[in-house]
Amino acid sequence: MSMSEPAVYRCSLRNGRVSYLVSVMGLLTAGVLAAGLLGGGVAGRGVGQLLAWLAVVVLVVGPTIAYLRRTRIVIDAEQVRVHTLVGVAGSARRAAVAKVIVPRSGIGFFVDADGKVLVPFRDAYTREQLAAMAGVLGVDLVTTGKSK
Repeated sequence: MSMSEPAVYRCSLRNGRVSYLVSVMGLLTAGVLAAGLLGGGVAGRGVGQLLAWLAVVVLVVGPTIAYLRRTRIVIDAEQVRVHTLVGVAGSARRAAVAKVIVPRSGIGFFVDADGKVLVPFRDAYTREQLAAMAGVLGVDLVTTGKSK
């Protein structure tokens, strides 16, 4: 990979937390559809009622898709940026990152040589992705027993 191309790591469906979120949202969507279509919610009530139920489904599915698309870590020649569903991307100078600290669950951190947290990230990535990030940065990947 050349320095002009940023390395992009999207949250992974192989991560337990992410797959759980998608599964729950899928079940919620199925439940809403079943309640609306089979429970008499739209039977014989016209298109307006059907549109209301479909809007609920979109409100459940939409954030899930947005989460999967927006949650990512981008590493370019200058910085490391952590994008989340809501809010401004956190960033750190790439040269300042000395380690990637990953707890067994919770929140991980890009830290400097003194151990100061530069930017946190959610547990939404696989071990392979985290090892690849550490490799691109040329730093160690450290697994701890718990979140900071």
